[in-house]
Amino acid sequence: MAYRKSSRSRLQNSELQGTGGLRSIPSARYPFPAPTKLGGDAGGMPVTARMECFSRAFVQAICARAGYQYNIPSSDFDSIDGEIEGRYGVRPSVGFQLKATSQDLVCKGNIHFSLPAKNYDDLRIDTLRPRILLVVLLPKEEEDWLHFAPNLLVMRRGAYWLSLRGKMPITTNSVTVKVPLSQPFNPDTLDAMMRKVDRREPL
Repeated sequence: MAYRKSSRSRLQNSELQGTGGLRSIPSARYPFPAPTKLGGDAGGMPVTARMECFSRAFVQAICARAGYQYNIPSSDFDSIDGEIEGRYGVRPSVGFQLKATSQDLVCKGNIHFSLPAKNYDDLRIDTLRPRILLVVLLPKEEEDWLHFAPNLLVMRRGAYWLSLRGKMPITTNSVTVKVPLSQPFNPDTLDAMMRKVDRREPL
């Protein structure tokens, strides 16, 4: 699991309205809450570890909203950081490799993410259970990761997924993959993905 931190830069609230982010929140009913003021390093946890914890919580919240079970394997040696399972049909299951970044990697509708060769090879093989890459985009300023109010909690910014099954092998130590912004990871797309798996259709 890799986590990348970028330099600090103010993000605009409009970023929440992207294809993979949160929908626009009507200000009259739900005023946009203030960011957290506490410094991210207050508890002594390194920033990469904070990114890992936050991205896991992000994915787990989406799974909970969609009604799917979220599991963490005892080891990620096979590049599987988590598993998502459904309790219907053939009990569909998807394994995922989780990455997070606050760098600006978006270009022409894709996230250009550098993936280590081992992760790439583990995700491209033909397995019984589908595997996907999940990339969580975080705001550049850590204080913008989480906004809260008495009646509202907002986690920013968005997650996107990509299937690498059947991709060609590489001979380099890493490869840049393009994760489409048209493939957001949210409760609706997660359910659609799992229904395809239940029908034994490729992702």
